[in-house]
Amino acid sequence: MCINFGLVVIYVENVVLFHLIVCLGHFSEVDDCWRLLFAAVSLVKSVRLSVASQHLVSFLCYGEPSFALYILSKPFKCVSFLNILNSCVSQQAIPLQNSTSIPVFNELSKWDFVDQFLTRSKPAIIKGLISHWPAIEKWSFGYLHRILARRVVPVEQGSKYTDSSWSQTLMTGSEFFRKCTLLERGPLYLAQHRLFDQIPQLCDDFCLPLYCDHCDEVDRNCWIGPGGTISPLHTDPRENLFCQISGRKFFRLVPSVDTENVYAFKDGITTNTSQVDALNPNLDEYPDFARAQCWDGVVEGGDVLFIPKGWWHFVSSLSNSISISFWFDA
Repeated sequence: MCINFGLVVIYVENVVLFHLIVCLGHFSEVDDCWRLLFAAVSLVKSVRLSVASQHLVSFLCYGEPSFALYILSKPFKCVSFLNILNSCVSQQAIPLQNSTSIPVFNELSKWDFVDQFLTRSKPAIIKGLISHWPAIEKWSFGYLHRILARRVVPVEQGSKYTDSSWSQTLMTGSEFFRKCTLLERGPLYLAQHRLFDQIPQLCDDFCLPLYCDHCDEVDRNCWIGPGGTISPLHTDPRENLFCQISGRKFFRLVPSVDTENVYAFKDGITTNTSQVDALNPNLDEYPDFARAQCWDGVVEGGDVLFIPKGWWHFVSSLSNSISISFWFDA
């Protein structure tokens, strides 16, 4: 189920206003607990919509002024609080009857990776494999905002590229980071971008993952976006080591042997993309998808997911997220 955080905030605000105006009568009779709740909701809304002036009036006038002054003096805590809320309400996945879990390892040698997974075309999640990278500590939305502020980047607008409302545009990094969490307008996603050709200094913060550090012609792409962004079920022609820098992402994989069961688009540039909503498949319309074996897993900061060549994969961001994918040939 996908929850629109903005609508939740508006709903709670309306409930509180109803209680204040209808149930309690004169504002002077309103208990402090209701003032505090309304103040908190108004603050969250003001930050969420990036139009603080309008809602901070409510925050200051109708809420609890002392609470307002306290919160406004601690902006870092506010941002942390919002990030926690955002991660809690992002889209969650329910296992399907044909789902199994992607194998997870706390450590896996290069030899074992090649022998057990690469040569056998099987996926795996390796926890903490890249936790030593400087990027894990340094790269936050705030840090990348400063680095990218005046750079022009390609941005996708909309939850997923198979939607009719989906579009692409160019904007500065500053504009992207200001707008990317305004879910009411549709999430923005800096997806599959060759960011490291554009800003080589970022390469100092990571290296080739252990399992492909011997390979030539490794393609590196960056993915930056808020919770709620989706990559529909699709397939790529190369091996993929997907490295999660920060945040959490849910993956649902389908092996290449099940290609006939995923109902790929027949024409155009999306022939590598499934028509099935892999998160909530309509089995009346796509009955053969029930025969496909799905492999589910979640990656978080420091983790690496191996996606074998030709495997179909659906991706959903569960929170603000920064990732790097390394495509290589075995």
